[in-house]
This record gives sequence, C-alpha cells and structure tokens, in this order.
Amino acid sequence: MTTGNEVDIDVAEVIKFYASEPEIRVIISYAEGIKNGNRMREALQAARNAKKPVIFMKVGSTEAGARAAASHTASLAGEDAIYDGLFKQYGVYRAETTEEMADVAYACQFGRYPNGPKIGLQTISGGIGVQMADAASKKGFDVAPLPKSTQEKIIKLIPFAGVNNPVDFTGQVLNERKLLEDSMRFVIDEADYDSQILYLASLPISEFTKDISLEIFTALRKRYPEELMFLSMIGPQESRKPYEEIGYPCFEDHSLAVRAMAALKYFAEVFKQGKQKVIASTKGNKLARLEKNISEFEAKSILSAAGIPANREFLTQSCEEAIEAQKTIDGPVVLKVASPDIPHKTEIGGVLLNLTTKDEVEESYQKLITNVQSNAPKAKIDGIIVAEMITGGIETVLGVTKDPVFGPTVMFGLGGVFVEVLKDVTFRVAPFGPEEAHRMIDEIRGRAVLDGARGAPPADLDALANAISKLSIFAAENSDTIQTIDINPFLALPKGALAVDALIIPSSAS
Repeated sequence: MTTGNEVDIDVAEVIKFYASEPEIRVIISYAEGIKNGNRMREALQAARNAKKPVIFMKVGSTEAGARAAASHTASLAGEDAIYDGLFKQYGVYRAETTEEMADVAYACQFGRYPNGPKIGLQTISGGIGVQMADAASKKGFDVAPLPKSTQEKIIKLIPFAGVNNPVDFTGQVLNERKLLEDSMRFVIDEADYDSQILYLASLPISEFTKDISLEIFTALRKRYPEELMFLSMIGPQESRKPYEEIGYPCFEDHSLAVRAMAALKYFAEVFKQGKQKVIASTKGNKLARLEKNISEFEAKSILSAAGIPANREFLTQSCEEAIEAQKTIDGPVVLKVASPDIPHKTEIGGVLLNLTTKDEVEESYQKLITNVQSNAPKAKIDGIIVAEMITGGIETVLGVTKDPVFGPTVMFGLGGVFVEVLKDVTFRVAPFGPEEAHRMIDEIRGRAVLDGARGAPPADLDALANAISKLSIFAAENSDTIQTIDINPFLALPKGALAVDALIIPSSAS
C-alpha cells in the first residue's frame, strides 16, 4: 500500500485500518516520508498488538534520495537512522527493494513462524548447500549439525550423502522415493530444527520426477502439518502452485529463501515480546521553560533529579572553595569550567584531570581561569566544577534530539572522542522502558565491549538500560522545552553507571 501525496488519507491511517481488519494478515507499505509521527506510532503499535507483520519500504535513506523524495511529495523526511530505530522499536521489517518486500510478504502469508533460530538445510547440490549455510549464518541462524544417530540412519539409506548440516542428499534420491522421504522424516523427527529450507533444483518440474516429488512433499505435509519448510526450485511460476497449495513457500533463488526465512525469524522474535508496556509519566520531571543555555553543572543536576546518576561534583566560586571541595571528595578530581557558552570545554583548555593534592588544585584553578580568559574571553562563567575523577568503566554516549516528525528520539552507542567518527549508535522514539533499552544495547556493533574485553569486568547492563529508559521518559515529558541532550561520556561501570559530562540545549536557544 502507498498513499502518494497524501492530500487526504495518510499511510498511518491505512496501516491502523488494516491492523483491525480480520481478513488482512500481512501489511506491506511504501513511503517517502511520514507527516504525522504520533499517528504512525499508534498504527504500528496496533499492527504489532494484532500480530500482523508490517513490511515497510521507506525510501530516501541517502541525502540524494531524501532530496528527491521531498521534491516529489513535499513530505518532511526524518533522519534515516531514526526511521531505522522506529521500525525496530515497533517490530517492522524494513525492505530495501521491491523484490525483498514482495518476497517477505509472500512468506508471511502462509502464517507459520519459526520458534527459534535453529535451521535445517537440505540440498541435492553440495555447492548450493554451502552457499545456503553461509547465508543462514550471516542472518543469525544456528546451523547446528544433525545428531550423530540421525546421521548414521541417513548414511545407511544414502551412503554418499553429506550428513552434517546442510544435508546433501545427492542426486541419488532421484532414483527412489523412499530415500528422500525417509531421510526428511529422520531430520524432522530427531534434529529439532525450528525451520527447514530444501533446495531441489529442477526435481519438482522434471517430467521424470515431478509426480514423485509432489507425492513425497504431500506425504510430508500430511505427517507434519505445522512444520515450517521452504522449497527452492528451478522452474516456471506455475510449477510452484501445487506445493504452495499444501503449505510450502517456494523460491527459485535459494539465497532469497534464506532472506525470507530470516524475516520470519525476526517477526517471531517480535511477536514473542508481546505488547509493549505503557510508560507512565512521572510528572515530577517536568521542567519550567528554559530561556537560555545552561552549564554542565546545571545540566547534570537536572538529569540527576530525573534519575540519571552522575559523579559527585561541586560548583565553586574561588580557589579556596575548590580546595575544600577536593578535600570533601577525598580522591582524584577533575576541574572544569562551568559556562553556558562553552559546550566543548576541552577545545579551549577548560578541563584539567587527575588532580590529587591541594597544590595541584590551586595551580590548576588558576591555569583554568587563564585558559578561559584567553580562549573564550566573552563567555559567561558560572564557576569552576570540582568533580570526582572516575576511573574504569566503558565510555558510552546517551543523547536526545528532537526530530521534526517523531519528536524526542533517544540515541545510545559507544562514546568518547570518536563517537562521531565510529557512528556506532542506535535510536528509539521516546518514551520506552528498560526492555527496549536492552534491545538498543544489543544492537550496536561494539556490543561485545560491554561484556568485558582484555580482562576488563563486564558493564552493569541493567543500570545502563535503566538510565537510557529514564532519559527517554524525561525527554518525552520535556519535549516542548528541550531540543538536544548529550551525555558523553556516560560511564557503564561494573556496578552502576554515571554521567560524567552533559549538555542540554533548550528549544529556546538560538
């Protein structure tokens, strides 16, 4: 379904209507942009609650494509990364091509989904089997070998078969019906695969084998009515129909069969998550309107009140106060300039690290003042922050940006100075709970770093997920007040997590 220029009905309205229609089982959609973000979220939620797969082809994913889409429909396209996050959040499958969209919808219409990632691959061509195994592994399937006892049974029937996974039945199965039927029965009964893909080449259409082939798969379907099996066969479209009528999705290209099965696995995982929990507003996080930029100290105070923990720190107005603050912390400290006019303090020498003595604090305080006066002479200075120096942990980044279509969106990824270079981040539309935050954490390419690397202890993922969720709730409650939040780094520690630096830009800021 596509709704063109949307002078009246938009794509979200149609999706929501289809979600409530009992005769509609699968929803496919094409759009160049979304006009009403809230309406789209409601529509996708309705489809997910109804357990109806949504396959969406959202174009304009590149700068050039976005320009073309805008000129064609005058629709305001949000950032593509935000669309990716939205689709993951609501269990939508994003298709890259019309062919992919059609293939996935075709597979979904049969109404069977795998219960897990274990896949069985069978073939009458060894080379094709290897290709299917590679493709399935890349799509996150568990290409587990057959049990030894099952391998032995198949070898007795077909001595030259490859019996690991993929199972290569060889061309010998063309000679006798019992060989393929019994071998498949052994696999289904004993291997406990969640899904199966069989490559049959031209076996189902050959004048010599088409009748026996249909007999075999009819018998298998009667014996295993709920077994999820795809067939890959070479031949004209009409040759697939007898197999489709008894519940076998058929693909000519084996790689497309794997891709479609991966889509079914994705939807199965989404449906198992159940309905999304409604996130209750805390009301206490609602800010008065911010009329101007604020310093890091004030930003972290606001975030701490919203349940996002930060390291201990004091705002000082003199060198003497800074020395007293260091004594109170009783450990290494960091000195930072607090200014609403200096968002990137390191660039002007506004951060000095690892200070442990009175003399170091005194010397660094004066140096900090000199650096700011030299490099940012017009900046308003609220004071000097004396902060507890936190060692260890993994640097992540938490952020909020106000998308023109979907409103506040939350970003998570690996943080530090290279965050804009690595771009290992993912997005969600606010608000959402800790479960969705955990899924964000699992999506980043550097996920393994959080489990501990090179002997480092693993990060406290629950504390990290709770902070991401609380940030999303805070952002949603203050969508009319805040334009941007940047918490970098947000340290994921072995126990707990802390904001070490923070920036809040109000909507009223120029």
